[in-house]
Amino acid sequence: MSPHSPEYRRVEAAIVSAEIDVIHGRHLAWLGQEIEPTTKAVGRGISRNLKPQSNWTITHLSNHMLENNPKRPSWHHKVTAQVVPLFVSHLGPPRAISEITRDDIWSFIERLRQCPTNAAQRFPGKSLADAIALNKRKDVPYATLSSNTIRDTHFAVLRAAFGYAVGEGWPDGSPTDRVKVTGSTKKGGQRPSFKEEELTALFDLPVFTGCKSSAQYGVAGELMLDDHRFWAPLLMLFTGIRPSEIGQLAVTDVKLSRIPFISILTEFDPNDPDDKPFYVTFKTSNARREVPIHPMLLELGFGAYAVRMGASGNARLFPHWKASKDARKLYSGARWIRRFNEVFIPSCTKRQPKPTFYSFRHTFKVAMATRGIDRAIQNQMLGHANVGMDAYYYDAVSLDELHEQISRVCYKHLDLCHLVERAKSYQP
Repeated sequence: MSPHSPEYRRVEAAIVSAEIDVIHGRHLAWLGQEIEPTTKAVGRGISRNLKPQSNWTITHLSNHMLENNPKRPSWHHKVTAQVVPLFVSHLGPPRAISEITRDDIWSFIERLRQCPTNAAQRFPGKSLADAIALNKRKDVPYATLSSNTIRDTHFAVLRAAFGYAVGEGWPDGSPTDRVKVTGSTKKGGQRPSFKEEELTALFDLPVFTGCKSSAQYGVAGELMLDDHRFWAPLLMLFTGIRPSEIGQLAVTDVKLSRIPFISILTEFDPNDPDDKPFYVTFKTSNARREVPIHPMLLELGFGAYAVRMGASGNARLFPHWKASKDARKLYSGARWIRRFNEVFIPSCTKRQPKPTFYSFRHTFKVAMATRGIDRAIQNQMLGHANVGMDAYYYDAVSLDELHEQISRVCYKHLDLCHLVERAKSYQP
Protein backbone atom coordinates (compact mmCIF):
# COMPACT_ATOMS: atom_id res chain seq x y z
CA MET A 1 0.00 0.00 0.00
CA SER A 2 1.11 3.52 -0.71
CA PRO A 3 1.79 5.49 2.50
CA HIS A 4 -0.53 8.19 1.17
CA SER A 5 -3.45 5.93 0.26
CA PRO A 6 -6.72 5.89 2.22
CA GLU A 7 -6.21 2.19 2.97
CA TYR A 8 -2.82 2.86 4.53
CA ARG A 9 -4.27 5.65 6.69
CA ARG A 10 -7.11 3.40 7.87
CA VAL A 11 -4.71 0.66 8.91
CA GLU A 12 -2.40 3.19 10.55
CA ALA A 13 -5.33 4.66 12.48
CA ALA A 14 -6.43 1.18 13.57
CA ILE A 15 -2.95 0.30 14.87
CA VAL A 16 -2.61 3.58 16.77
CA SER A 17 -6.11 3.19 18.21
CA ALA A 18 -5.36 -0.37 19.30
CA GLU A 19 -2.10 0.65 20.98
CA ILE A 20 -3.86 3.42 22.86
CA ASP A 21 -6.60 1.02 23.92
CA VAL A 22 -4.01 -1.47 25.19
CA ILE A 23 -2.59 1.21 27.47
CA HIS A 24 -6.10 2.20 28.54
CA GLY A 25 -6.96 -1.47 29.10
CA ARG A 26 -4.01 -1.92 31.43
CA HIS A 27 -5.23 1.05 33.43
CA LEU A 28 -8.75 -0.40 33.62
CA ALA A 29 -7.37 -3.78 34.65
CA TRP A 30 -5.40 -2.13 37.43
CA LEU A 31 -8.64 -0.54 38.61
CA GLY A 32 -10.41 -3.89 38.40
CA GLN A 33 -12.76 -2.72 35.62
CA GLU A 34 -13.93 -4.52 32.48
CA ILE A 35 -11.57 -4.33 29.48
CA GLU A 36 -12.91 -3.70 25.97
CA PRO A 37 -12.13 -6.58 23.53
CA THR A 38 -9.21 -5.79 21.22
CA THR A 39 -11.22 -6.66 18.12
CA LYS A 40 -13.73 -3.95 18.99
CA ALA A 41 -10.97 -1.40 19.53
CA VAL A 42 -9.36 -2.26 16.18
CA GLY A 43 -12.71 -2.07 14.45
CA ARG A 44 -13.30 1.37 15.86
CA GLY A 45 -9.91 2.51 14.61
CA ILE A 46 -10.58 1.13 11.12
CA SER A 47 -13.99 2.81 10.91
CA ARG A 48 -12.58 6.15 11.97
CA ASN A 49 -11.43 7.08 8.48
CA LEU A 50 -14.03 5.34 6.36
CA LYS A 51 -15.15 8.66 4.91
CA PRO A 52 -12.94 11.54 3.80
CA GLN A 53 -15.07 14.04 5.78
CA SER A 54 -13.66 12.56 8.99
CA ASN A 55 -10.38 14.26 8.05
CA TRP A 56 -11.98 17.71 7.96
CA THR A 57 -10.99 20.29 10.53
CA ILE A 58 -13.57 21.62 12.97
CA THR A 59 -13.65 24.87 10.98
CA HIS A 60 -14.49 23.03 7.76
CA LEU A 61 -17.10 20.95 9.56
CA SER A 62 -18.79 23.94 11.23
CA ASN A 63 -18.95 25.88 7.94
CA HIS A 64 -20.50 22.86 6.21
CA MET A 65 -23.01 22.51 9.05
CA LEU A 66 -24.05 26.15 8.72
CA GLU A 67 -24.39 25.92 4.94
CA ASN A 68 -26.62 22.86 5.12
CA ASN A 69 -28.54 23.79 8.26
CA PRO A 70 -29.13 27.54 8.06
CA LYS A 71 -30.27 29.09 11.33
CA ARG A 72 -30.64 32.56 12.75
CA PRO A 73 -27.70 34.97 12.37
CA SER A 74 -27.24 34.85 16.14
CA TRP A 75 -26.31 31.15 15.90
CA HIS A 76 -24.07 31.79 12.89
CA HIS A 77 -22.26 34.49 14.87
CA LYS A 78 -21.91 32.21 17.86
CA VAL A 79 -20.36 29.44 15.75
CA THR A 80 -18.05 31.45 13.48
CA ALA A 81 -17.04 34.34 15.72
CA GLN A 82 -17.26 33.12 19.28
CA VAL A 83 -16.64 29.40 19.62
CA VAL A 84 -14.84 27.72 16.73
CA PRO A 85 -11.92 30.23 16.57
CA LEU A 86 -11.36 29.78 20.32
CA PHE A 87 -11.45 25.99 20.05
CA VAL A 88 -9.05 26.03 17.09
CA SER A 89 -6.59 28.20 19.02
CA HIS A 90 -6.90 25.83 21.97
CA LEU A 91 -6.16 22.74 19.83
CA GLY A 92 -3.00 24.18 18.30
CA PRO A 93 -1.90 22.65 14.97
CA PRO A 94 -4.82 21.73 12.66
CA ARG A 95 -6.34 18.36 13.48
CA ALA A 96 -8.94 16.18 11.83
CA ILE A 97 -12.26 15.86 13.63
CA SER A 98 -11.61 12.13 13.95
CA GLU A 99 -8.51 12.93 16.00
CA ILE A 100 -10.27 15.20 18.48
CA THR A 101 -10.88 13.39 21.75
CA ARG A 102 -13.03 13.79 24.80
CA ASP A 103 -9.94 14.97 26.67
CA ASP A 104 -9.67 17.86 24.18
CA ILE A 105 -13.24 18.87 25.01
CA TRP A 106 -12.61 18.59 28.76
CA SER A 107 -9.42 20.65 28.60
CA PHE A 108 -11.18 23.29 26.48
CA ILE A 109 -13.96 23.61 29.05
CA GLU A 110 -11.45 23.93 31.88
CA ARG A 111 -9.49 26.55 29.95
CA LEU A 112 -12.68 28.52 29.27
CA ARG A 113 -13.32 28.77 33.02
CA GLN A 114 -10.26 31.06 33.13
CA CYS A 115 -11.27 33.05 30.03
CA PRO A 116 -12.40 36.65 30.62
CA THR A 117 -15.85 37.63 29.39
CA ASN A 118 -15.90 39.44 26.03
CA ALA A 119 -12.31 38.33 25.41
CA ALA A 120 -12.47 39.08 21.67
CA GLN A 121 -13.33 42.75 22.34
CA ARG A 122 -11.04 43.20 25.34
CA PHE A 123 -8.03 41.39 23.87
CA PRO A 124 -8.53 41.63 20.08
CA GLY A 125 -6.39 39.31 17.99
CA LYS A 126 -5.16 37.34 20.99
CA SER A 127 -5.37 33.58 21.36
CA LEU A 128 -7.33 32.01 24.19
CA ALA A 129 -4.15 31.36 26.17
CA ASP A 130 -2.89 34.91 25.62
CA ALA A 131 -6.22 36.46 26.64
CA ILE A 132 -6.20 34.43 29.86
CA ALA A 133 -2.59 35.41 30.61
CA LEU A 134 -3.19 39.12 29.92
CA ASN A 135 -6.30 39.13 32.08
CA LYS A 136 -4.44 37.58 35.00
CA ARG A 137 -1.84 40.37 34.81
CA LYS A 138 -4.44 43.10 35.28
CA ASP A 139 -4.66 44.72 38.69
CA VAL A 140 -8.37 43.97 38.65
CA PRO A 141 -8.98 41.09 36.21
CA TYR A 142 -12.19 40.94 34.24
CA ALA A 143 -14.80 38.42 35.31
CA THR A 144 -14.45 34.99 33.73
CA LEU A 145 -17.01 32.95 31.80
CA SER A 146 -19.71 31.30 33.87
CA SER A 147 -20.47 27.59 33.68
CA ASN A 148 -23.85 28.35 32.11
CA THR A 149 -22.26 30.47 29.38
CA ILE A 150 -19.73 27.75 28.63
CA ARG A 151 -22.48 25.14 28.45
CA ASP A 152 -25.01 27.16 26.44
CA THR A 153 -22.52 28.79 24.07
CA HIS A 154 -19.19 26.98 23.65
CA PHE A 155 -20.14 23.42 24.50
CA ALA A 156 -23.49 23.73 22.68
CA VAL A 157 -21.72 24.67 19.44
CA LEU A 158 -19.21 21.82 19.66
CA ARG A 159 -21.92 19.32 20.54
CA ALA A 160 -24.00 20.50 17.56
CA ALA A 161 -21.06 20.32 15.14
CA PHE A 162 -19.89 16.87 16.17
CA GLY A 163 -23.49 15.66 16.41
CA TYR A 164 -24.03 16.81 12.84
CA ALA A 165 -20.93 14.89 11.72
CA VAL A 166 -22.01 11.71 13.50
CA GLY A 167 -25.48 12.05 12.00
CA GLU A 168 -23.88 12.12 8.56
CA GLY A 169 -21.94 8.97 9.41
CA TRP A 170 -18.49 10.50 9.09
CA PRO A 171 -16.93 9.71 12.48
CA ASP A 172 -18.42 6.90 14.52
CA GLY A 173 -18.80 8.90 17.70
CA SER A 174 -18.70 12.39 19.17
CA PRO A 175 -16.02 13.51 21.65
CA THR A 176 -18.75 15.55 23.37
CA ASP A 177 -20.62 12.39 24.41
CA ARG A 178 -20.84 11.92 28.18
CA VAL A 179 -19.33 15.35 28.78
CA LYS A 180 -21.07 17.62 31.26
CA VAL A 181 -20.15 21.18 32.17
CA THR A 182 -19.98 21.01 35.95
CA GLY A 183 -21.26 23.95 37.93
CA SER A 184 -23.94 24.90 35.43
CA THR A 185 -27.54 25.21 36.54
CA LYS A 186 -30.61 24.02 34.70
CA LYS A 187 -31.13 25.37 31.19
CA GLY A 188 -32.22 28.97 31.35
CA GLY A 189 -30.57 29.23 34.77
CA GLN A 190 -31.67 31.64 37.42
CA ARG A 191 -32.04 35.19 36.15
CA PRO A 192 -32.55 37.27 39.27
CA SER A 193 -34.67 40.36 39.26
CA PHE A 194 -33.73 43.42 41.31
CA LYS A 195 -34.82 43.82 44.89
CA GLU A 196 -36.38 47.20 45.57
CA GLU A 197 -33.61 48.24 47.97
CA GLU A 198 -31.10 47.53 45.19
CA LEU A 199 -33.10 49.69 42.79
CA THR A 200 -33.16 52.48 45.38
CA ALA A 201 -29.36 52.33 45.65
CA LEU A 202 -28.93 52.23 41.86
CA PHE A 203 -31.10 55.28 41.21
CA ASP A 204 -29.14 57.21 43.81
CA LEU A 205 -25.92 56.82 41.79
CA PRO A 206 -24.38 59.87 40.04
CA VAL A 207 -25.42 58.59 36.60
CA PHE A 208 -28.99 59.44 37.66
CA THR A 209 -28.59 62.20 40.25
CA GLY A 210 -25.74 64.23 38.75
CA CYS A 211 -22.20 63.40 37.65
CA LYS A 212 -18.88 65.20 37.18
CA SER A 213 -18.84 64.99 33.39
CA SER A 214 -20.15 62.92 30.51
CA ALA A 215 -16.96 60.84 30.61
CA GLN A 216 -16.92 60.60 34.44
CA TYR A 217 -20.53 59.62 34.93
CA GLY A 218 -19.66 57.46 37.93
CA VAL A 219 -18.38 60.46 39.92
CA ALA A 220 -20.83 62.82 41.66
CA GLY A 221 -21.17 66.30 40.20
CA GLU A 222 -23.55 68.84 38.74
CA LEU A 223 -24.03 67.47 35.21
CA MET A 224 -27.44 65.88 34.66
CA LEU A 225 -27.22 63.21 31.98
CA ASP A 226 -30.00 63.21 29.43
CA ASP A 227 -29.28 60.26 27.17
CA HIS A 228 -29.51 56.45 27.07
CA ARG A 229 -27.47 56.11 30.26
CA PHE A 230 -30.25 57.78 32.21
CA TRP A 231 -33.28 56.60 30.25
CA ALA A 232 -32.56 53.00 29.19
CA PRO A 233 -32.71 51.48 32.72
CA LEU A 234 -35.92 53.37 33.46
CA LEU A 235 -37.50 52.34 30.16
CA MET A 236 -36.70 48.69 30.85
CA LEU A 237 -38.00 48.92 34.41
CA PHE A 238 -41.35 50.45 33.40
CA THR A 239 -41.97 48.93 29.94
CA GLY A 240 -39.80 45.78 29.79
CA ILE A 241 -38.49 46.54 26.30
CA ARG A 242 -35.16 44.99 25.28
CA PRO A 243 -31.86 46.96 25.16
CA SER A 244 -31.53 46.24 21.42
CA GLU A 245 -35.05 47.62 20.88
CA ILE A 246 -34.20 50.76 22.82
CA GLY A 247 -31.07 51.30 20.73
CA GLN A 248 -32.93 51.39 17.43
CA LEU A 249 -35.88 53.56 18.50
CA ALA A 250 -36.66 56.56 16.32
CA VAL A 251 -37.97 59.82 17.78
CA THR A 252 -41.19 59.22 15.85
CA ASP A 253 -41.65 55.89 17.66
CA VAL A 254 -42.70 57.80 20.77
CA LYS A 255 -46.38 58.67 20.38
CA LEU A 256 -47.58 61.31 22.85
CA SER A 257 -51.24 60.89 21.98
CA ARG A 258 -54.29 60.37 24.21
CA ILE A 259 -52.69 57.13 25.30
CA PRO A 260 -48.91 57.63 25.06
CA PHE A 261 -47.10 54.60 23.68
CA ILE A 262 -43.89 53.42 22.06
CA SER A 263 -44.13 51.81 18.65
CA ILE A 264 -41.62 48.98 18.36
CA LEU A 265 -40.92 47.86 14.80
CA THR A 266 -44.50 48.52 13.68
CA GLU A 267 -43.90 51.36 11.23
CA PHE A 268 -40.77 50.22 9.41
CA ASP A 269 -40.36 48.01 6.38
CA PRO A 270 -37.26 45.76 6.54
CA ASN A 271 -37.13 45.79 2.73
CA ASP A 272 -37.10 49.58 2.45
CA PRO A 273 -33.52 50.98 2.34
CA ASP A 274 -34.71 54.24 3.93
CA ASP A 275 -35.87 52.30 6.97
CA LYS A 276 -32.63 50.35 7.50
CA PRO A 277 -31.31 52.77 10.19
CA PHE A 278 -34.33 51.92 12.32
CA TYR A 279 -35.08 48.27 11.70
CA VAL A 280 -33.37 45.03 12.52
CA THR A 281 -34.75 42.12 14.49
CA PHE A 282 -34.30 38.39 14.56
CA LYS A 283 -36.99 37.86 17.16
CA THR A 284 -40.44 36.52 16.37
CA SER A 285 -43.26 38.60 14.90
CA ASN A 286 -44.43 39.18 18.48
CA ALA A 287 -41.57 41.66 18.84
CA ARG A 288 -43.58 44.06 16.69
CA ARG A 289 -45.86 45.74 19.20
CA GLU A 290 -47.15 48.94 20.78
CA VAL A 291 -46.08 49.44 24.37
CA PRO A 292 -47.95 51.97 26.57
CA ILE A 293 -45.72 54.49 28.30
CA HIS A 294 -46.03 54.01 32.05
CA PRO A 295 -47.26 57.14 33.90
CA MET A 296 -44.08 57.19 35.99
CA LEU A 297 -41.96 57.61 32.87
CA LEU A 298 -43.99 60.67 31.94
CA GLU A 299 -43.54 62.05 35.44
CA LEU A 300 -39.81 61.53 35.07
CA GLY A 301 -39.84 63.59 31.85
CA PHE A 302 -39.56 60.93 29.16
CA GLY A 303 -42.16 62.59 26.95
CA ALA A 304 -40.33 65.91 27.23
CA TYR A 305 -37.07 64.16 26.36
CA ALA A 306 -38.56 62.76 23.15
CA VAL A 307 -39.82 66.23 22.21
CA ARG A 308 -36.37 67.72 22.85
CA MET A 309 -34.68 65.12 20.66
CA GLY A 310 -37.10 65.79 17.83
CA ALA A 311 -36.69 69.54 18.14
CA SER A 312 -32.90 69.21 17.96
CA GLY A 313 -33.16 67.44 14.60
CA ASN A 314 -32.30 63.92 15.74
CA ALA A 315 -34.01 61.08 13.93
CA ARG A 316 -32.94 58.52 16.54
CA LEU A 317 -34.13 58.71 20.12
CA PHE A 318 -30.71 57.70 21.49
CA PRO A 319 -28.18 58.79 18.85
CA HIS A 320 -25.14 58.14 21.06
CA TRP A 321 -25.57 54.39 20.81
CA LYS A 322 -22.99 53.51 18.18
CA ALA A 323 -23.54 51.28 15.17
CA SER A 324 -22.93 47.66 16.03
CA LYS A 325 -20.40 45.36 14.34
CA ASP A 326 -22.73 42.50 15.22
CA ALA A 327 -25.14 41.78 12.35
CA ARG A 328 -27.82 40.90 14.90
CA LYS A 329 -28.07 44.49 16.11
CA LEU A 330 -28.24 47.93 14.54
CA TYR A 331 -26.75 49.75 17.51
CA SER A 332 -24.86 48.54 20.53
CA GLY A 333 -24.55 49.87 24.05
CA ALA A 334 -22.42 46.88 25.00
CA ARG A 335 -19.51 48.84 26.48
CA TRP A 336 -21.74 50.97 28.67
CA ILE A 337 -23.92 47.99 29.68
CA ARG A 338 -20.78 46.05 30.58
CA ARG A 339 -19.67 48.87 32.88
CA PHE A 340 -23.14 48.99 34.39
CA ASN A 341 -22.90 45.26 35.14
CA GLU A 342 -19.33 45.30 36.44
CA VAL A 343 -19.23 48.60 38.36
CA PHE A 344 -22.63 50.05 39.16
CA ILE A 345 -24.56 46.90 40.07
CA PRO A 346 -21.78 45.46 42.32
CA SER A 347 -21.73 48.79 44.16
CA CYS A 348 -25.36 48.24 45.12
CA THR A 349 -25.49 44.52 45.91
CA LYS A 350 -23.11 41.72 46.86
CA ARG A 351 -25.53 38.79 46.51
CA GLN A 352 -24.90 35.92 44.11
CA PRO A 353 -25.96 35.46 41.43
CA LYS A 354 -26.02 39.21 40.94
CA PRO A 355 -28.68 40.83 38.79
CA THR A 356 -27.55 42.29 35.47
CA PHE A 357 -28.68 45.13 33.23
CA TYR A 358 -31.16 42.74 31.63
CA SER A 359 -32.66 42.19 35.09
CA PHE A 360 -34.58 45.46 34.72
CA ARG A 361 -36.72 43.60 32.18
CA HIS A 362 -37.10 40.60 34.47
CA THR A 363 -38.07 42.89 37.34
CA PHE A 364 -40.82 44.43 35.22
CA LYS A 365 -42.19 40.95 34.42
CA VAL A 366 -42.19 40.04 38.12
CA ALA A 367 -43.99 43.30 38.91
CA MET A 368 -46.68 42.51 36.33
CA ALA A 369 -47.17 39.04 37.79
CA THR A 370 -47.31 40.45 41.33
CA ARG A 371 -50.10 42.80 40.29
CA GLY A 372 -52.09 39.90 38.86
CA ILE A 373 -51.72 40.92 35.22
CA ASP A 374 -52.69 38.08 32.89
CA ARG A 375 -49.78 36.10 31.45
CA ALA A 376 -50.96 36.73 27.87
CA ILE A 377 -50.82 40.50 28.49
CA GLN A 378 -47.36 40.09 30.00
CA ASN A 379 -46.27 38.33 26.83
CA GLN A 380 -47.76 41.06 24.66
CA MET A 381 -45.89 43.73 26.60
CA LEU A 382 -42.58 41.88 26.52
CA GLY A 383 -42.82 40.78 22.89
CA HIS A 384 -43.01 37.08 23.75
CA ALA A 385 -45.02 34.46 21.91
CA ASN A 386 -47.99 32.91 23.68
CA VAL A 387 -47.84 29.19 24.36
CA GLY A 388 -50.40 26.41 24.64
CA MET A 389 -54.00 27.21 23.82
CA ASP A 390 -53.37 30.95 24.23
CA ALA A 391 -51.42 30.79 20.95
CA TYR A 392 -54.62 29.70 19.17
CA TYR A 393 -57.36 31.62 20.93
CA TYR A 394 -55.76 34.76 22.31
CA ASP A 395 -55.96 38.03 20.35
CA ALA A 396 -53.91 41.09 21.28
CA VAL A 397 -55.72 43.39 23.66
CA SER A 398 -56.33 47.03 22.81
CA LEU A 399 -53.90 49.78 23.66
CA ASP A 400 -56.46 51.22 26.10
CA GLU A 401 -56.62 47.94 28.00
CA LEU A 402 -52.85 47.54 27.96
CA HIS A 403 -52.40 51.04 29.36
CA GLU A 404 -54.92 50.38 32.12
CA GLN A 405 -53.18 47.14 33.08
CA ILE A 406 -49.62 48.47 32.95
CA SER A 407 -50.51 51.56 34.97
CA ARG A 408 -51.08 49.16 37.87
CA VAL A 409 -47.41 48.19 37.90
CA CYS A 410 -45.56 49.88 40.75
CA TYR A 411 -42.61 49.27 43.01
CA LYS A 412 -43.99 49.87 46.45
CA HIS A 413 -40.74 50.64 48.25
CA LEU A 414 -38.92 52.39 45.40
CA ASP A 415 -38.93 56.16 45.87
CA LEU A 416 -38.07 58.12 42.71
CA CYS A 417 -39.25 61.50 43.98
CA HIS A 418 -35.75 62.94 43.63
CA LEU A 419 -35.77 62.06 39.91
CA VAL A 420 -39.27 63.52 39.48
CA GLU A 421 -38.01 66.78 41.03
CA ARG A 422 -35.05 66.67 38.67
CA ALA A 423 -37.48 66.46 35.71
CA LYS A 424 -39.38 69.52 36.93
CA SER A 425 -36.24 71.64 37.18
CA TYR A 426 -34.30 70.18 34.25
CA GLN A 427 -32.75 72.70 31.89
CA PRO A 428 -31.16 71.23 28.73
